[in-house]
Amino acid sequence: MDFEEVAESLATIANTGSTLQKEYLLRKYGSEIEGFKDVLKFIYDPYFTTGLGQKKLDRVDFNATRDITAEEIMSYLHRCSTGTDYDAAMANTFIYMEPDSNIWQWAATGLVTKDLQIGVSVTTLNKVYGAGFIAKIGIMRGMLCPETARGIYVATEKIDGNRRIIMNKESGVEIYTRSGHRERGLREIEEQVQYLPKGQVYDTECVAVGDYADNIELRQASASILNSHSRNKTGVKALCFDMLSQAEYDAGQSKMAAVFRKYMIAFMYHDIIGMDMLDTIITASQREAILKHCNDALPQYACTKNIQGLPILGIAHNKEEGKQLAEPIWETGGEGVMLVEYRSPYEVNPNPRKTLLKIKATQEFTCKCINVLEGDNKYQGMLGAIEVLYDRKGDPHRYSVKVGSGFPDYLRVEYWTHPERIIGKMVEIESFGESRNAQGVYSLNCPIFKRIVGEKE
Repeated sequence: MDFEEVAESLATIANTGSTLQKEYLLRKYGSEIEGFKDVLKFIYDPYFTTGLGQKKLDRVDFNATRDITAEEIMSYLHRCSTGTDYDAAMANTFIYMEPDSNIWQWAATGLVTKDLQIGVSVTTLNKVYGAGFIAKIGIMRGMLCPETARGIYVATEKIDGNRRIIMNKESGVEIYTRSGHRERGLREIEEQVQYLPKGQVYDTECVAVGDYADNIELRQASASILNSHSRNKTGVKALCFDMLSQAEYDAGQSKMAAVFRKYMIAFMYHDIIGMDMLDTIITASQREAILKHCNDALPQYACTKNIQGLPILGIAHNKEEGKQLAEPIWETGGEGVMLVEYRSPYEVNPNPRKTLLKIKATQEFTCKCINVLEGDNKYQGMLGAIEVLYDRKGDPHRYSVKVGSGFPDYLRVEYWTHPERIIGKMVEIESFGESRNAQGVYSLNCPIFKRIVGEKE
């Protein structure tokens, strides 16, 4: 591979504004330049990281007397790198092999950090080079249930924890956040997942073990563990609500309908009542086929203390029936229910799917944070609340709203110490709708902070 030629080609794409032109150049360089596609695959592959960032590279020297090829550095970083000083020294040796070439150093830095900005997405690469060229890590996102929803839906409880994708590969267990960041440290879950079928991906909501007054306390306790930097995050359980094969996940879509995916989870975790409910919406021959598959491929009574299947709550045909299933959950402080259309596939897609619906007692709002406010009493010396701007559709005015609930203590300290980490950001807020005072000023009723939009969870 002539990395200088590859680097110049990448720079040309980065400096090209047109999406169609970028696609044309990707096809051209991919067919004409040796190693071009290999470099892109290395950079965009979501299943490994080099552990190297610019700060690490800046503080480590390099070996000026050694030559190293692009193939060698990619092979080494893929197999061995954990972000050590030695790894950084190896990377810098490659970066500064051409001290007079800014383009080489730019591309080489992007290669070893896996952070090269050329304005090309995974979707574009798969469009140009074929589906599956770069695997996607993501989730199937749901949307709020509309009043007009009609169909046959399987209902499970909506858990307010932290979404995690668990992959049980032949090469080992890998866990990812909803935004594709590798999760390390869930030792209990990693050990127990090995007792489940391999080659499968499990979509779960991870929560803290224990009893909590309501979903807000549960969310805070879960975030405190899961968002920590500990390498041994104990006291967490994964509640599994969907599963599909690794091959289907990598392709971005399952072939098996939701009712059968739910059936497999119910079978493994002996949710007999749930299986009986699912039997009412499938034919006798379908039941016979899925039961045969379960008996042949799945364990019954899966002995995974920290991994549990979410029980089937019922079958709903519209929003009203879904709300009836949610009522007992709301009475005990839970968040609500999820409805999945029984024939629907699992789709890895950043956009909410109309086949996965959520029914909650609260509404969701996205607002811009403009200020942080100090707390008092217990929260003196840390964040008490944030101030956000609430925009009402069709209203020219913008309303200031203070949000003081939903922050675990570690975030109160972090945002008060480093306000720049939240001020100016768009944040997700939950509320029991809007309110209006006697002066006609609008606000949000009992607003609760959930997360910064797009932030790792």
